[in-house]
Amino acid sequence: MWRYALAKLNEEKELKAITKQFSAAVTTFTKKDYSAAREQFAGIVESFRESEHYSVLEIVGRSNVYLRMVDAQMNPQKIELKTTDDMLSESVYQLNSGHVDRALELLAALVKKQGEDAYTDYLMAVAYNRRGDIKEALEHLKRSIGMDPHYKVMAFNEPDFETLLENKDFRDLVS
Repeated sequence: MWRYALAKLNEEKELKAITKQFSAAVTTFTKKDYSAAREQFAGIVESFRESEHYSVLEIVGRSNVYLRMVDAQMNPQKIELKTTDDMLSESVYQLNSGHVDRALELLAALVKKQGEDAYTDYLMAVAYNRRGDIKEALEHLKRSIGMDPHYKVMAFNEPDFETLLENKDFRDLVS
């Protein structure tokens, strides 16, 4: 009975220590101080990897995950865009990530590489609209619809274009 109580006390003590260290490391990580966060997480893994307690080892496992995230932040991999599909996928990713200018750079490069395309113009319209450049957005949308009338329906139902529903030029394009 006393062994169980002693083991439980040791587990609680270890759990309290690792939880405090883990919380501090996560705080450092969220402040984007990656080198300090890396040291903290590595210290946790080193200090507690031999623990007998599942609850402690679970936090060691989480620390290992954070170590991989820190390493990814400190050593980002450069993606090589070889094909037009690569460029298109990356532009959509950048657009969805809120990097509108980067998406527009990629889309412009894509147009130079493959020529005019209805989908590319549609994506450019979305990007320019997100940037607040309504005139440019409508111009690309007009070209897109001119190449493929299907984009009228898509534009009308596109959440990114909801802000344009009161715009007469937009309504004329999609009606």
